[in-house]
Amino acid sequence: MNLEYLQEFLMLAQTGSYSRACEMLFMNQSTLSKHIKALEESLGVTLFDRNTRSVELTEYGEQLYPYAKQISQLHYQYRHELNRKKLNLLTIGSIPSMPQYHITELISRFKQTHPKIKIQIDEADSNDLIKHLMRGSVDVAFLRFFTPSLSAKTAEETHLTLLPHAQDHLVAMIPKGHCLYGQKSLSFQDLESHRLCLLPEKTMFYEVIINAFRNAGVVPNIYYTSHRPINLLAMSAKEQCIALVLSAPFLGYESALENFRERFFCAEVTPTISSTLSLGYPEDAKLSTPARQFIEFFTKEGSR
Repeated sequence: MNLEYLQEFLMLAQTGSYSRACEMLFMNQSTLSKHIKALEESLGVTLFDRNTRSVELTEYGEQLYPYAKQISQLHYQYRHELNRKKLNLLTIGSIPSMPQYHITELISRFKQTHPKIKIQIDEADSNDLIKHLMRGSVDVAFLRFFTPSLSAKTAEETHLTLLPHAQDHLVAMIPKGHCLYGQKSLSFQDLESHRLCLLPEKTMFYEVIINAFRNAGVVPNIYYTSHRPINLLAMSAKEQCIALVLSAPFLGYESALENFRERFFCAEVTPTISSTLSLGYPEDAKLSTPARQFIEFFTKEGSR
């Protein structure tokens, strides 16, 4: 079975149109028709019902589709792994706040001791990074979890090994002029009626915050969300809303924002929501040589 023909079959099935599939595949319709016909003949079945407007999968086409998709994905993963090995590539996933947790410094030190290894960084939320690890699109990843029980549960369910790197906790950044400015400690009930800035939906951080408000029996007034921490601070200062954040990333912006200490007051949030940043990797995966070397380096020097 021709792999290219299978990939063309998938594109035609997804678009439902020869002309659209040809645009995506950069080929002419005559060639695509010949390839699909050859695939059908090799299988001894008709894969598409054809009419003047569109093409639709037959019963045999529907049966082939999930297998063709899996074969294509496996081929992509193999080529990806092959290229990694050829290039001596290490792909590291990480939450965006790398400098504030000294991840950048750690990778730099590793690179100095392993100059022949090429490093690629993939920044994403922990929820997405877990998926990337399980798919094999990253070798290792710096992941954030918010309680010891949640961390252990996630490790058990996804079969990840987690090596702790840093601790952090939730704080409320209150702009000068806000009625709560100067308050040393705030509960979730205290925050109920105030406009809030935080990371967006579908991030692990957002889920934790929403659950904390739910457990406190109040509904948060979410005014603004952004993936970029610096944007949360800027909006907080401009619109007099409170930024709910983790302490380390935001205290790292002192040099980036003029008069940071005068413009914001950092209040503790009760009950405390703590987080653990860990280096994670699939426990049963066959790790590449660069990945094993990075894990060994992290185990010895990660806490420096």
